[in-house]
Amino acid sequence: MKSMNRIFYSLLTLFALVGFMGCSEDDEVKTVATEADLVGTWTMQSSEVDFTVNGQDIIDYMIEVLKISEEEATIQKEILEGGAAMESGMTIELKSNHTYIAKETGEDPDDGTWKLSSDGKKLLIDEGTVDEMEFEFKSIASNNLSLFTERSGKMDFDEDGTDETVEVKMTLNLTK
Repeated sequence: MKSMNRIFYSLLTLFALVGFMGCSEDDEVKTVATEADLVGTWTMQSSEVDFTVNGQDIIDYMIEVLKISEEEATIQKEILEGGAAMESGMTIELKSNHTYIAKETGEDPDDGTWKLSSDGKKLLIDEGTVDEMEFEFKSIASNNLSLFTERSGKMDFDEDGTDETVEVKMTLNLTK
């Protein structure tokens, strides 16, 4: 279990995020945003997380390589997803001066800068810093926002002395 805890915390370190859907039938849904679309306070509704190790689903990897049961692998995946998922109700205020404030229950507020890519297809958070994140717009409407990001990194997931490629994909769904 010590190994799984190390894996859990390593993945959280790999994927430390600032977080960010629903859709009214009357809203025009698009994948290119303007700054005016983004300015305001967004509330997290849900997030979806997917992990792979060396291109293999994390459950399959844990069963085959770590030799744990499917039940234990499923529990460990749920723990990883729970740790990486963003809390429902978390808010992020994107201000017109390109700064943001993110608030999560029981946590100190986080702040930084945001920028819209020149083609309007991506939201850049804390560009040029170690906390830099890039989100692709899956959909955006007047009061709904769905963002996608992925990260990959090398780590010795199975503690055999060889690094594996760990990939994390996340979709964040927010409302204004």
